[in-house]
Amino acid sequence: MSKRVFPLAVGVLVGPALFFSLPSAAQIPGSQARPDCRLSEDLAGGGQLRYSNVGGPRVSWSSGPSRPFFQLSLDYGRGPVGAPTWVRAFYVSGSESQATSYKVIFDFDGSAQPATLPLKPGAAGGFMGSVNDRNNPELIDSFARARRVTATLYEGDRQVVQRSFELTTADRRAAGLDGFERRAEANDPGICGAAAGPPLPVPPIPR
Repeated sequence: MSKRVFPLAVGVLVGPALFFSLPSAAQIPGSQARPDCRLSEDLAGGGQLRYSNVGGPRVSWSSGPSRPFFQLSLDYGRGPVGAPTWVRAFYVSGSESQATSYKVIFDFDGSAQPATLPLKPGAAGGFMGSVNDRNNPELIDSFARARRVTATLYEGDRQVVQRSFELTTADRRAAGLDGFERRAEANDPGICGAAAGPPLPVPPIPR
């Protein structure tokens, strides 16, 4: 896979991941037209990888559904094998909470130095917390190094839920994005949405 510089991802949210839409290929004049392509891959244990070329090729990982609803999501916006650029946690209690605060404590591969992420009220009556590689590089680095993350969520001082997540490996992210890029560059109709307009002609490969 050729080396590229990937721009910072700002489009993926937790819960059902939403990608902010850019103009379709039909709206972009001439040679600047580029199809809007996305692909998702279900993982064992209920997690998911999602690939997109919106805003530059990137990949995100998110945990599967759980009850009570608690999801962890990582965005890799500057390269699939490096550290994540964003980490988000999202929790929905399913009932009106009387707590004054929510927080998630992360443990990385059984580390003796856990990290805390406060949660604030978010959309759909849920609570959300996020960090990125600029405002908390230490926590991002912990996620980059970890293979297994245990997240314990507290409502005030009461433990509400605990989940352990197996993060997908860097080589699998790289291989998945590499395959996605090859298909997207060929305008594969299976991953390039109809909203992107008709497929663009694929130039011949020099031999």
